[in-house]
Amino acid sequence: MGDRWKIKRARAYQLMDAASVLALMSAICRHPPAVSTATVLVPVFNAHGPDAVREILVDAHTMAQTTGSKVTAAAIKNVLRARGLGPAQASVAEGAMPRVAWRSTGG
Repeated sequence: MGDRWKIKRARAYQLMDAASVLALMSAICRHPPAVSTATVLVPVFNAHGPDAVREILVDAHTMAQTTGSKVTAAAIKNVLRARGLGPAQASVAEGAMPRVAWRSTGG
């Protein structure tokens, strides 16, 4: 993989994981999202589905508007922390959603 595409295997898998989140974000956001922003949301998407990602994006957008900043990976991490979904918590198994009641998407 590294010879043909000039990226490491781990990065290729990271980009493949982020693709679903990027597609969702592209449908929601006005501007094209950054891969780093999508990568932060991959554990939430995998554990809780697209509705959870939408809620996080809405919160991050609201915070960005009030502070006059942009929706960045750091801003999304702040929203995740505020909801009790830091990096370790965001990857919990489906059905064990801490402090947040999201609808199951059946995935």
